[in-house]
Amino acid sequence: MKKRFFVLFFTSMLLFGCNQTVQNKLPTYSSIQEAIKGGLQQEGVTNNAIISQTKIDNNVFIFYVENDALGVGTINTKNKNYMWYRGQQYMNIENNGNSSPFLEGTIETQDKKKYQIIVGKINDNSTKEVVVTENMNRSIVPVDKKSRIFYYIKSDKKGTVDVEKKYFSDIYKY
Repeated sequence: MKKRFFVLFFTSMLLFGCNQTVQNKLPTYSSIQEAIKGGLQQEGVTNNAIISQTKIDNNVFIFYVENDALGVGTINTKNKNYMWYRGQQYMNIENNGNSSPFLEGTIETQDKKKYQIIVGKINDNSTKEVVVTENMNRSIVPVDKKSRIFYYIKSDKKGTVDVEKKYFSDIYKY
């Protein structure tokens, strides 16, 4: 009887313990700036690593470069507290030869919202921007001067997205 109780108790603890949300484990901060600072410390990078900050659908995305890879942290809010969350791996873009590689993926925020991201690395130092076309709408996306990385993020809705180097004829379709 004791053995069954122990097994039942252990199984229950395992199920309930593993079922806790990540949100309960994240440190909280009183401002977005503090959350960014704390998140970067968690990641082991400095403020200089940030290449951009973007707000989409009440989610704040922090884009930063670490060891030639793009990291994306999101700032989440709960009960007037802010939390840093990075729910995906760093996106590393390999350069083989003279090509300018791209990759596409999905970012999921802590509240389970999904966003499509395209990340690329431009080898050509004369290219300062790329043009992203989505459903006939064009966006000019800057290329980070130091890392040569660019990104484009959007709500995870299906559709065709084209990427081209600005003022060049190379077009990449996704």
